[in-house]
Amino acid sequence: MLLADFVLLAPGGDIFLILTYRDEDSKSVNACNDEVCPHLRNFPTRDDKSDTSQRRIRVQCSSAQLILASSVFEAMLSQSFKENPVLRSVGTVDLPLPDDDPIALLMLLKIIHGQTKDIPLEVDMCMLTRLAIIVDKYQLHVIVGILSRIWIDRLKANIPETSMDNLQRWIFISWAFRSPSEFKKVTQIAKKHSEIRIDEYGDLDVPVPCVIVDEIDQHRQRLVFEIITLLHTVLERYQRAGPTCGKICDAVLVGSLTKAINSIQMLVPPEPPYSHISFSELAWRVRFMQIFTYVGCSMRQSRGCADDCSHPVSLPWFGGCSTQVKDDIEDALKSLEAGICGLDLMDWDGQIQ
Repeated sequence: MLLADFVLLAPGGDIFLILTYRDEDSKSVNACNDEVCPHLRNFPTRDDKSDTSQRRIRVQCSSAQLILASSVFEAMLSQSFKENPVLRSVGTVDLPLPDDDPIALLMLLKIIHGQTKDIPLEVDMCMLTRLAIIVDKYQLHVIVGILSRIWIDRLKANIPETSMDNLQRWIFISWAFRSPSEFKKVTQIAKKHSEIRIDEYGDLDVPVPCVIVDEIDQHRQRLVFEIITLLHTVLERYQRAGPTCGKICDAVLVGSLTKAINSIQMLVPPEPPYSHISFSELAWRVRFMQIFTYVGCSMRQSRGCADDCSHPVSLPWFGGCSTQVKDDIEDALKSLEAGICGLDLMDWDGQIQ
């Protein structure tokens, strides 16, 4: 299916938006038509087999509607816009938009002009991302408010809870459509599970604002630093403290703790920005460190270990002093996890243009 060369949205409209339609756009239209966008069956189309490697589609619009919907269009159509004298003298003007996704933009133009009967109540992740890019570029989040809420509600069950799959897209979508609850949730997940800056995950077409990317990665680095600091603080405490259970027990514990920290490659602390280290992964490795205690540990015996044990014991069995160390570390990790909060959309809205 090919979109028509001319689409009328505003009879007598004074603006002709010129969209560029390429081969890949034709493929995406066909995919949407078959799967999640049956509304495109009602879009003006042409059935000829002419070359579509790059065609131009003229969409007749109302400048008044565009200005009301978008501050960006308002600026483009202001007195300073270079084509404006043509509009004043001829009554109409062509405005080329060669870099915009024609399918997503046409859907949004129909919403701006009140032609919503062909707009779907459900879109897939790919189409929602493409719509979000146009919405963000032209600041259309107000005009699509109700529809975007429906689109997001029908997809938000797919937000990953413990991985970065599609999370960069979700951060951008929730930002572009101004969805505070989803934005808070996905930025919290990113802080906890990202291993690198979220703009390094490969989805380069999703323009998450740099200040948001920086903020998330600074939180990630701070959380990793807190775990590293925790480990070395605990180790130093037991290295410097006087006998807490007995000299032999203390020596075994310090040696075991040192080897455990070294086993997760944190004995020599890595340098920021801690690339390829996430808070969640590091916390998991810390929780599963094997810390041993001396067989004669008085604390271990007081917790019920048999007197005739002839070998060191690691958690999760009774471990005497090692159990106390693990409990201290676990309490600190839980405190760090409880303090991981997502970003508040209101703190950023209005700061980023």
